[in-house]
Amino acid sequence: MRYQILVYILFLSTLAFSQDAVFSQFYALPVSLNPALSGTYDGKYRVSAIHREQWRSVVDEPFRTYGLGLDLRFDVDPKGINKDFFSGSIIFQTDRSGILEYTLNQMYLAGAYHKSLDNSRSQYLGAGIQIGMNQRSVNFSKINFQDQFNGIDGYTLPTLELLPENNIAHVNMAAGLNYIYAPKKNTAIYAGIALHNFLGPENSFFFKDPNDAVNIRGVSYKLPARISFHLASVIPVSEFLDIQPRVLAAMQGPNQLAQVGVNFKFYFLEYELHTLYLGTYLRLANNATSWSTDMLGFLVGYGYDNLVIGMSYDLTLSSLATYGRTRGAFELSVSYFGEYENEDSLCPMF
Repeated sequence: MRYQILVYILFLSTLAFSQDAVFSQFYALPVSLNPALSGTYDGKYRVSAIHREQWRSVVDEPFRTYGLGLDLRFDVDPKGINKDFFSGSIIFQTDRSGILEYTLNQMYLAGAYHKSLDNSRSQYLGAGIQIGMNQRSVNFSKINFQDQFNGIDGYTLPTLELLPENNIAHVNMAAGLNYIYAPKKNTAIYAGIALHNFLGPENSFFFKDPNDAVNIRGVSYKLPARISFHLASVIPVSEFLDIQPRVLAAMQGPNQLAQVGVNFKFYFLEYELHTLYLGTYLRLANNATSWSTDMLGFLVGYGYDNLVIGMSYDLTLSSLATYGRTRGAFELSVSYFGEYENEDSLCPMF
């Protein structure tokens, strides 16, 4: 039975990393996507929060992800000609999934420096680094073993199964680059690349130091590095409308994904502080054997002054769509910009 549990936990670990920090609204918690996106806004600080719930009717316990981030931005020379700026960020994120209550808690500190490439503040190249702690746990009380059955009416006896520690933690790091080109109002191109998990931390509950003769030693499972590339732009169509294409590509271990979409931002001239976002996107996934269409998503967003709210729903198109009536994932994001200075953000909203 021990080896069945080992396989199950390894399966959960593999499933969990494939879901790690991949939001459909991937710009809503930008530092989670790329540490070089820290501070990319026109203001003194930014608070971002996002919640994702996936496959409610497919599994007994849906996948839930919560994220919260705080960014602080500082100009290098506020009153001078140097337009460079730097920033610091803190991120909290939690994933919870499965009947074993497999939980991943993350806390990261990130910093970035953004170098102005011209005197007009139209081009920036930013570099960022992120370091923090990942803590994983499972709830073994949710498992019933054969030797616990009392022979009458339930699993009430103690078990003799040897179980590993149900709580592990490790240090993790990420780094990234981001380029911004905004030659004029409401016109911009954003491009970035990030590498997460490059320390290759141990991710197995059963693995112990080979020199430890007391504790259980099992299979080692190193968390694979995740490399991602993101691209976005803002294209003005009229004084009432901007078109905002989005592309995300990511690879981790044998798994790959690509998300392509477009948002439409509507301005209301009679209500200058109000904006409306409508969008759609398509995600493709490759599980090391073949590419397939994974989901089709829809976005509605609303902005009022320095507050932006986004809601999206992913309609599952994979084989999981054959189960249940609610076949997808819901996301809700909120972003608040403190001491907002300019309506032109240096980072997309969703």
